[in-house]
Amino acid sequence: MSHASPMRALLAVAASVLAGCAATPSRNDAGSGPQAFRCGDEEVLARFLPGEVELAWAGGSRRLPAAVAASGARYARGNDEFWTRGDQGWLRLDGVRRDCVVIPVDPWRDARARGAGFRAIGQEPGWVAELAPGPDAWLAVQLDYGSRTLRAERTRRLADAAGVVAEVDGETVTLRIRPEPCIDVMSGEAYEATAELRIGDRRLAGCGRFLAD
Repeated sequence: MSHASPMRALLAVAASVLAGCAATPSRNDAGSGPQAFRCGDEEVLARFLPGEVELAWAGGSRRLPAAVAASGARYARGNDEFWTRGDQGWLRLDGVRRDCVVIPVDPWRDARARGAGFRAIGQEPGWVAELAPGPDAWLAVQLDYGSRTLRAERTRRLADAAGVVAEVDGETVTLRIRPEPCIDVMSGEAYEATAELRIGDRRLAGCGRFLAD
């Protein structure tokens, strides 16, 4: 695996099958947020989905289907295999095995792994917006500490400012981006951009960061 910049998509840990055993994978976070692993000296993201896992690291990504396991969760195809139980596991890619251990997920790297080019956050109530790069980019928004989500698969660039606008569930959603320094009111962390999210008549202020490769 390459040791290039941080991971670009998601990865899970491959394991071996124990002969004669026939338990199916039972990862209880299928479809939830990603889990990060350090496998050897590589950082890997794993997103557990129904019947499969998406794996991503700095040098590439793989998608593996669920497979029989004696315990934990196992995914395999050809010479690629991932197994995990609790906070440990192992990964085999092209026949080369690496032991893995769970590490904290960086939400900014996770956003980049999903293909976002910009991410913004705001507080009280907490919100998050992620925007893909390029024309007609998708926009994903979490509102009120994640209790409500909106997603537009296609957006339009604003004519009078940096940002995008889209219609989602009958509401106009606008994300404006200004290249001005911003300080998060909760953490005190500094960001390179100021962001404003509008949902209909509701206006939310926040800070953002461009997710360069």
